[in-house]
This record gives sequence, structure tokens and C-alpha cells, in this order.
Amino acid sequence: MVPDQPPDKANDHMVHPKLTRGGFLRKMRLSPGLTVAITTGLLTLLVTITGHFLEGYYALQLEARKFEESVTVERHQLRKELILEAIRTPSGEEAKKNLLFLIESGILEDDEGKIAAALAEPDSVPSLTPLQGRIAQLEVQVKALKCQLEGRAFDVLTLECLDVPARERSRTGE
Repeated sequence: MVPDQPPDKANDHMVHPKLTRGGFLRKMRLSPGLTVAITTGLLTLLVTITGHFLEGYYALQLEARKFEESVTVERHQLRKELILEAIRTPSGEEAKKNLLFLIESGILEDDEGKIAAALAEPDSVPSLTPLQGRIAQLEVQVKALKCQLEGRAFDVLTLECLDVPARERSRTGE
């Protein structure tokens, strides 16, 4: 620092003389076109950042809504499977007991009271086992007929068509 100079001019000797005291830095003025370009660029940057922020925010909201809907769908699916499993019994009375247990224990929600109202009526609870047994019998009969139409033997133990023709199987005693 030079002792005779004021403090604001103390470091002037370190800067090139053309850049100070009426030099380049002082004479530099922004043209109106350059000012418009810089302002436009800054506004574009601000709008882009805001747009990306809003896009991310609304995408997050959409994903949260999708998640809530998928949870609701999964809850309904689980409820349906639970009810079907409860009524998969030989009798309607057992199914009724199963459903009452699930409702009373809080495992199965019955907010609208529709299940409880259905359980109050006599013989209102179906049983799926007899129906499923009949369907299984029909499936076996269809397989046996299919084998017969193809001219092959039907094995009742494995419930499959054998590669041995039906006539040869009866002769060999298989």
C-alpha cells in the first residue's frame, strides 16, 4: 500500500491502467439488444426451472394417487379372496360361521353391513364345494370323451389320455 494514496485507490497499481480510470471497464455500456438478450435468457431460465419444478410436483401427486388406487384395488381383491375362502365349505352353515368369525374378529370389514344382512337371512350363504366338485366331474367326463373321440384310452387314475389306442389297451389287460 502506498501511504500517500487514499484507501480506495491503494490497489490501483495492481490493475492494468487501461482497465481503470476511464479505461475499458468504465466505457463499457451494454447495448439495448444485449440487455434484451440477457434479460430474455434469465427469464427463460427462471420459467424452465419453475416448469420442471411444477412438472415434478404434479407427477409426484399423480403417482401418489395411483398408489392409493392400487392399494384400494388390492384391498378389494383380498376381501373377495377372503370371502371366497370362507364360503369354500361343504355347507352353508359352516360358511356362515366362517364369515361371522371374520367380521367379528375385524379381519373382514363390513362397513355397509351388506354381509351381515345377508347372513341374517336363512340359507343365504352359498357353499362352493359342491359346485366345484360338479365342475371337476364334468372336466373329467370331457377329457374322457376327448380321448374316446381321438381313439385313445383314458386312464381314470391319472385322468389323462394314453398313447395306447383304446382297443389295444383292452386286449392287453392294462
